[in-house]
Amino acid sequence: MELGRIDNGVFKDWGETLVGGATGTNAGSSYTIDISAGNVYNLILNSATCAFTFSNPTGSGTECSFTVILHQDSTGGRTVTWPFAVRWPGGIAPSLLATRGNADIFAFNTYDGGATWYGFPMAQNLQKPQLRFGYFGGGVPGTGLSTVDRIDYSSDAATLVAKGPLSVARAGPAATGNSSFGYFGGGTTPTIVSTVDRIDYSNDTATLVAKGPLSVARGALAATGNSSFGYFGGGNTPSLVSTVDRIDYSNDTATLVAKGSLPSATYIFAATGNSSFGYFGGGVSPAITSQVDRIDYSNDTATAVVKGPLSQARYELAATGSSSFGYFGGGTTPGAVSTVDRIDYSNDTATLVAKGPLSLARYYLAAAGTSAYGYFGGGSPGPFSTVDRIDYTNDTATLIAKGPLSLARYEVAAVQNSALS
Repeated sequence: MELGRIDNGVFKDWGETLVGGATGTNAGSSYTIDISAGNVYNLILNSATCAFTFSNPTGSGTECSFTVILHQDSTGGRTVTWPFAVRWPGGIAPSLLATRGNADIFAFNTYDGGATWYGFPMAQNLQKPQLRFGYFGGGVPGTGLSTVDRIDYSSDAATLVAKGPLSVARAGPAATGNSSFGYFGGGTTPTIVSTVDRIDYSNDTATLVAKGPLSVARGALAATGNSSFGYFGGGNTPSLVSTVDRIDYSNDTATLVAKGSLPSATYIFAATGNSSFGYFGGGVSPAITSQVDRIDYSNDTATAVVKGPLSQARYELAATGSSSFGYFGGGTTPGAVSTVDRIDYSNDTATLVAKGPLSLARYYLAAAGTSAYGYFGGGSPGPFSTVDRIDYTNDTATLIAKGPLSLARYEVAAVQNSALS
């Protein structure tokens, strides 16, 4: 054995120096990977673009390698530039996956002291494991409830478990969120409020934390969104409004920003969508309506566009869906209905198609779901604790009653932590 050299060594359970530690360090707009400091780098991309430099490899004639783990920050969409000396498979540097919170891992090797580097992706678009839960919060009877019930989709026959309560008891909020947090906004206490509460799915027993308020206090509104933004639309102040407020999940303490409005002031309606569009359907504006309005997230300052109507005019309904279809269920005409209408996002000008009905007719219910199933819970005139499940692969069948809410209620809101990107 010579200094800096081991011949015929046998290693067992060794470790390597991790620069950036277990939580990672911000890379900024430029970052130098100093191989003398360590051979594994754990970095968070927190600037629009980060330019990398490599320094201090071992000398020519000795193989030198390192690994870099790149995490998208809470904004996502970050990009990088690599040194010109890096050669990639096919001669093209791979693009990073833009999803916020996800990671890409790259390995680099040189044998000529860094004059040439060979780079290759080890893994891309690595995602955190998703706990699949839905949360039903608020509602009545009484002047308002703060209860938040959690449904475990992997065990959906069990009674829902009460988790951390809302910061203030209220009826008629709306809810949306992403894979990390859910947001319950607006409602009545019975005073109309602008409060937006955030539930942290990784710590869902804690009382929800009040974040940036709505631009105006209102109840009986609806909400949907994608992985980056949530949109709270319509409602009453008590006057009907068409305002659509956007919450930026990466800056959720700020007052929500009013964006493009709905075509008509509407309340007691429902909303769902996918990663590109949000759909607000039904309600009162001021007549009972079957109208479905579409928000384009890529142009969210524009007035929402009217699309294919519901199969029947109704209000006090709920909605959820997958990346391909949305389902609007229940409501009143007046008179409670069990109808579940499906909107096909690829053909959203057509009249919605009635699918398998709820197990019982009701209104003032809420809905959440996964990419495979939707869950409609609570409602009136009971009040009901019933939670019905729709199977998107067999959506003509009558919905199946699953585990009930921890208490019967209506004017409730729901969100899931399996939001589509």
